Amino acid sequence: MEQPALFFRQSYRRLKVLQKRLSKKQKRSANYERTRKKVEAMHNHISWQRKDYQFKLAHKLCDMADTIFLEDCDFRIMAKGFLGKHTLDAAFGQFRQILKYVGKHI
Repeated sequence: MEQPALFFRQSYRRLKVLQKRLSKKQKRSANYERTRKKVEAMHNHISWQRKDYQFKLAHKLCDMADTIFLEDCDFRIMAKGFLGKHTLDAAFGQFRQILKYVGKHI
């Protein structure tokens, strides 16, 4: 399985370029709307990438272990630290829900 940081970094680099292009457009013009839709599509792409990776990881964990215990952490506090963006990008809350779902349905 590929490292998550590698393809997330590449996607965020592309998103940064698209957002910079969007900021240079005149609002409500046809070019602005076209670029805005590209930014929206990139956000959706990153979201699906993250969710796909989390489902694959959850299936791998459930196949390897008989019992999985989750610690009750406050992720808002973790997000305020040095690695805040990476903590939020990992979407631990969403991963917890996916892991529960996969664990029940296997």
